[in-house]
Parts: sequence; structure tokens; C-alpha cells
Amino acid sequence: MNEKIATTAENAVGKNREQVNCKGSYAWCARFVSNMLIDAGVKGIDTASCTDMFRTMKSKPAEWSEPDDYPERGDVIFFDWDRIQEEKPIDHVGIVTDFDYLAKRVYYVNGNGDNPDRVTKQDMSISNQSIAYWLRYIGDNNDRYAEIEKQLAELKNKIAKIRAILDN
Repeated sequence: MNEKIATTAENAVGKNREQVNCKGSYAWCARFVSNMLIDAGVKGIDTASCTDMFRTMKSKPAEWSEPDDYPERGDVIFFDWDRIQEEKPIDHVGIVTDFDYLAKRVYYVNGNGDNPDRVTKQDMSISNQSIAYWLRYIGDNNDRYAEIEKQLAELKNKIAKIRAILDN
């Protein structure tokens, strides 16, 4: 799923805000990320607020994790430009498309980034204090485990039937 999230965002680079369903005059980075997640098949994140998006994701630990490693393709990256304690501390959000381990730079796609009217791809040093968090979608892992458990149960039933035939 994370590859699909990143590819969906990359395919939007260069499009204007209306082309990615972010019409209006508001700061649209969170709406852009919400739309990309929805287009990629991730459910439950539908907001125009960075802080609300972050809080929603953090409230769903079975779907979103806060990794302690470097950002990966498909992660959602949050920024706090002013780094002051405030009620709504998250100021911007984007989708990670790459991480350069040698240069320690994160590449991300965002709406309302360095161009207020277009989706852009930007990069930043991972040591930049404006990077507040990155969260990784793991919800599809739960779906995969459920499918594997189903296949395992079917396999056990088949083995039991074969054993019954062999015992007779």
C-alpha cells in the first residue's frame, strides 16, 4: 500500500489544486494528502487540517505507526515550521517519495508547498528541526494477516480431509 500511496502522490506533481480536488482558498496540504490516501485506497483519513490528520492517525495504532527509523516511500510526513507550543502544532504535511541515506535527505510531494497553486516535489535534510513526525501506514498488514490466516485454516481443513482418507 505504501508504494501505491507514493505513486499516487507522484502522479499528481505539477497538477493544480483543482485537478486534485482541493478547490477553494484555504491552505490545502492536508486536503491534498487526504485525497491521495483515499485515491490509494486508505480509508478513514478525510480532513483539511494537518493537526486533525495527525491526531486521527495517532489514534489508530493498528493502522498507523510512528517508526523510529528513517522515512520510507509512502510515509506521511508532518512539519512544524515555527516549533512553538500551540494548540494546533502541525503546520504542513506531505507524502514521502524517497529517502537518500547517504545525503540524509527526505523527498516528498505536497500541495500548497513551494507553489501555492500546484502540487510539487520538494526535499529537505532529515536533520531539519521543522520535520515533526512521519507516520507509516500499516493497516494493510492487518488485511494480509487475515488473508493468510484464512488460507492457513483452509489448508488445515484439506490436510485433515487427506488424513481421514489415508486413515481409512
